[in-house]
Amino acid sequence: MKTRYYEVFYIILNTGMRIGELAALMWEDIDFHAHRIRIYKTLNKTTIFYDDSKRRIR
Repeated sequence: MKTRYYEVFYIILNTGMRIGELAALMWEDIDFHAHRIRIYKTLNKTTIFYDDSKRRIR
């Protein structure tokens, strides 16, 4: 059964790529002629917390 995210799952399972690496992927990173994907960056989520007076909590 083909889902909406079939291609995403296919790439992750067949390359070992992490989700952050896939999320940072751009068209320039894909070489269709040589059948290669260049991975040199990743995305990650950072949460910043603030107190009641809008000061950053470390």
